[in-house]
Amino acid sequence: MIPANSVTEAPDGFAVVLFPGDHHLVTRKQSFRIPYGSEIRSSDGNYHICLYPTQATVFCFFAPPGSV
Repeated sequence: MIPANSVTEAPDGFAVVLFPGDHHLVTRKQSFRIPYGSEIRSSDGNYHICLYPTQATVFCFFAPPGSV
């Protein structure tokens, strides 16, 4: 799970900015753009991000229903 305030909605997708402590793999500021339609619906109402194989690579992104 990542903090909701790490995610904003932009015209072309989700903007995610993570700092150390926001995710267990993040050791420096990371910024990502997740295009709409590539997110997976989160069943617990929270945002989640999977970073693999490095902290700079998004493997999957979960967004709560109604966030788009």
